[in-house]
Amino acid sequence: MINGVRQFKLINGNGTEYDMTRPEALFHAPDGLGWGTEATVNRLGLTYVAIEEREVRQSPSGEMVFRSYEEYNRFLAFCQVGNLVLAYKPLNTWYYVRCLININKSEIKVDTLHLVCPVSFSLTSYWYERVVTQTSDGQESDVAKRYSYTYSYTYGSGSSNVFDIRCDLPSYFTLTIMGEATNPVYRVLQNGVIIRSGKINVTVGSTQKLVINTNPKEAEIRLYTKTNTRIRNVYGSSDFATERMFSLPQGQCQMQVLSDDATQPRVLLEVLKHV
Repeated sequence: MINGVRQFKLINGNGTEYDMTRPEALFHAPDGLGWGTEATVNRLGLTYVAIEEREVRQSPSGEMVFRSYEEYNRFLAFCQVGNLVLAYKPLNTWYYVRCLININKSEIKVDTLHLVCPVSFSLTSYWYERVVTQTSDGQESDVAKRYSYTYSYTYGSGSSNVFDIRCDLPSYFTLTIMGEATNPVYRVLQNGVIIRSGKINVTVGSTQKLVINTNPKEAEIRLYTKTNTRIRNVYGSSDFATERMFSLPQGQCQMQVLSDDATQPRVLLEVLKHV
């Protein structure tokens, strides 16, 4: 990456990364990276009152500057894999957003010997900072290897599986419970009070894991092998007296994960921290 410039990269469905801030392929003149709201307002006497507010979905755009047709073709092949994530690092933190891409091919300019191709992104999620907290025996879990990003890890309070989390905005999460586990329960507490909970009436075998993903686009409650082979959907085994699929609240909270077993399972919590 080029020092001193904002950093961008794309990640495709294969987990491969494409650096967009290097001389061979530079994302130039980025636009549409801000944030805002739009509102429906009604007049009330001599003033106006917002009756509905909603976040504006941004549309980042700019130019991809390539040094060769070969580099353009590599970029195109990378994007055609699909399931793209745009990553943006303005200072010290990477932020991510799922997206679709449109690029207009140009010809090599005689004066610069570069291809300058307009590019735009249609966002299919909000911007988020991906945060992972893991409890275990101190070893990084193979579960994390299915993700294409790198994380810093912190470890919870041992067998009690308690995570301390702070979200600036309500945020979705993925909870992975490693077998063995029986009828796992997950609870969110604020100020010591349980405000949300889920329970899945299922036995997770020693070679299995239970994945609970609350992101609406990817929502699932499913058993997998520990090598990521799907076993079956266990949503129907939910305790429907509990919420099960919810977001973490704004502010400071704790998540606690328990099971009916004497020994509590290893748990990986991934939070898509809405920013």
